[in-house]
Amino acid sequence: MSDAEPLRRLAELHGIAGGYWDVWGEHHSTPSSSDRALLEAMGVPTEAPDDEIARAERDRWRVGLPGLVAIEVGKDTFVPLVVPRSDIADVHRWSVRGENLQAAGELLPQDLEWREDGPDELLVYRWALPSLPAAGYYDVNLQGPRGQVSQALVVAAPARCARLAPPGERRWGVSLQLYALRSSRNWGIGDFTDLREAVEVLASMGADAVGLNPLHMLFVDDPDQASPYSPSSRRFLNPLYIDVEAVPEVLDSGSVSTRMARTEFAADLAAARASEFVDYGRVARLKRDALRLAFAGIGHSRAAEFAAFRSAGGDALERAAIFSALRESSAGSDPARWPRELRDPDSDAVALFARHHADAVAFHVYLQWIADEQLAAAAARARELGMRVGLYGDLALGAAAGGADVWADPDAHAPGVGLGAPPDDFSPKGQAWGLPPFLPDRLRGNGIHAFAEVVRSAMRHMGAVRLDHVMGLRRLFWVVDGATPADGAYVDYPFEELLAVVAIESERQGCAVIGEDLGTVPDEVRDRLSERGVLSYRVLWFEKRWQEDGSFLAPHEYPEQALATASTHDLPTIAGFWAGNDIQHRADLGLLPSETIAEKLIHERALDRLHLRDRLAAEGLAAKCMPLAPADLRDAVHEFIART
Repeated sequence: MSDAEPLRRLAELHGIAGGYWDVWGEHHSTPSSSDRALLEAMGVPTEAPDDEIARAERDRWRVGLPGLVAIEVGKDTFVPLVVPRSDIADVHRWSVRGENLQAAGELLPQDLEWREDGPDELLVYRWALPSLPAAGYYDVNLQGPRGQVSQALVVAAPARCARLAPPGERRWGVSLQLYALRSSRNWGIGDFTDLREAVEVLASMGADAVGLNPLHMLFVDDPDQASPYSPSSRRFLNPLYIDVEAVPEVLDSGSVSTRMARTEFAADLAAARASEFVDYGRVARLKRDALRLAFAGIGHSRAAEFAAFRSAGGDALERAAIFSALRESSAGSDPARWPRELRDPDSDAVALFARHHADAVAFHVYLQWIADEQLAAAAARARELGMRVGLYGDLALGAAAGGADVWADPDAHAPGVGLGAPPDDFSPKGQAWGLPPFLPDRLRGNGIHAFAEVVRSAMRHMGAVRLDHVMGLRRLFWVVDGATPADGAYVDYPFEELLAVVAIESERQGCAVIGEDLGTVPDEVRDRLSERGVLSYRVLWFEKRWQEDGSFLAPHEYPEQALATASTHDLPTIAGFWAGNDIQHRADLGLLPSETIAEKLIHERALDRLHLRDRLAAEGLAAKCMPLAPADLRDAVHEFIART
C-alpha cells in the first residue's frame, strides 16, 4: 500500500472528495498535498493516518446520541441511539428542552426498535422522541446507567420555506446595487433613504420586490475593501449606507450642521457627489466624522432605545464592535499581524482594550443601530405600499479572513484555506475567493447555531433572500492558500441539517428563499431544494439546450418555482453579452489561459447571438434580421423574461 492510500482514506472519512469532473469532461484527482493540507485545516493530524482512520471509524459509532439530527415537524421524530450490549436492559434518563417544551423520562434500549449491530458489541436503536410542538431547535440529553451523558441538537424544520408566491402567480421586481444609486441628496453613495425612495417609485409601477446586493458589514478602517461578497461580517450591516442627514441626533443637534457648513467639508462632499465612481475613502471619512458627532449627542429618550438594541445584539454585536474598534486603533488593519493576545476574542487583553476604548466600541454599536433603523424603515415602507415581497436580500457565501466573523469565532473556520470554484467556461483557471469556510464537524453539533445566526441576520427585514452558491449547503470547493484552484477539492457538509435551518428561519421571518444554483448542481440536490420550497435561480444566458444545439429555452420551459432574470451582478449586461465585451475584459485581465480558449468563446458567443435572435423572433419580440438595436434588445429580453 502506498503512503497516499491511507491518507486518501482518511480524507474520505472527513468528507474530502477524491476528485471532480470539470465542465469539459476531464477528471481531476485530488493531490495528496491537498488532502494533507485540507485535513490539517480541519484539525486532523496526518502524521499517522492509520491511527486517525481508526479514530474516525470509532467516532462513527460513538455511544449515545449523535451530535445533530434534522427532522420534519409533524412527522414521527426518531433519533438513532448507540448502546453497548451490556447496557440495553438498564434505565437511561432523557430530557428534551426547547421552543416552550420541557420534557423528561426514562427508557430501556431493549424496548426500542433495533436497527443494526455495530462493532465492539454496540447496537443501534431508533428512539422516538416526544411530539415536538413547533419548528425550532431542541436540546436532547441522555444519561446512561453509569452516569455517561450524550447530547443531540434536534433541528425540527417545517415542510417547506415561506412561499414567494402561490403556485401559478408571478411576482416581479428590479434588482439594484445600492451603492450605485445616485440622488441629489446622497453623499456620493446610495443610502437607505435612496432605497426607501426606490421602493416608492417601483411600488407605484406595480413592482413586488426590490432586489439588493449584500448589505453586510465591510471594513470601516479600509473602505476601499468594498466587495459586498467579501465582508467583515455577514451578521451586521454596512454603515456607509446610513443617510446621515436622516439620523435623529443629526436633526436635533447643531454640531453636524456646523461641521457641514465648513468650507473644507462642503468641498469634500461636493467632490464625493461629483465622482464618476464611488469614492469609498472620501465617503467613509465624511460619514464617520459626522456620525461621531451625532453619537455624542444621543439624548436621554434615545439612549434607552440604544441600550435596548445593544442588549438584544448580545455577544455577537459586542464582538463585531470591538473588532472594528481594534482595526481602527494602533493594532492596525491586518488581524494576522496583531499581538497574539489580541487575536483571541476571549483574552484578557481584548477585554482590557474594550474597557479602555468603551466609547469607540459603543460608537460601532451605534452605527449598527442607526443602519438597522433605516433599513427597517425602507422595509416597512415596502409593506405599507403593498409590495407582495418587499426587499429581496442577498447572503454572501462567506466572510473575509481578516474580518469580524472569523476573528470572533476562529474555531468555527478552517485556517489556511479558502472557498473557490474549479475551472469552468466562465473562469477557465478556476476561482479562489479567500473566504475561510465553516468547519463541517463544527456544524454537525451546536456549532450550527453560528450558521443559523448568519441566516437569521440575512432575513431580517427581507421578504426574500438569495443564497449565493446554494450548493454550499451540500458541498463546498476548498482551495489551499497559495495553491491553484485546479488542485482544490470538494468537501461535504451536513446538507439536510443546514437546509432544515434555512427552512426554520424562513418560516419564522416569513422570508422566501432563492437558491443560486448555477453551475454544476446534481439533479438530486435541485430536487431536494425544490421539495423544501427553495426556489431555483435561472439566468437567461444559461437556459439553453446544452446537450443539443445550444438554442435558448422557451419561456414555458422554465421551471415554475424559480426566479428568472436576464443577468446577475457578476455576469455581463444585456448589451455587453451581445457585444462580447466580457470576453475581451477577461482576456485583458489574464483570466483566460490561452488565445485558443478566447477564440472558442468568441465563436460560441456568435452562435449565442443567433440562437437568442431566433428565440426572441419565435416569441414575436424581435425581427429575424440582424443586428438588433441595444434598446430593442433590452426591451425584448425583459419581456421574454416576464413570460417565463
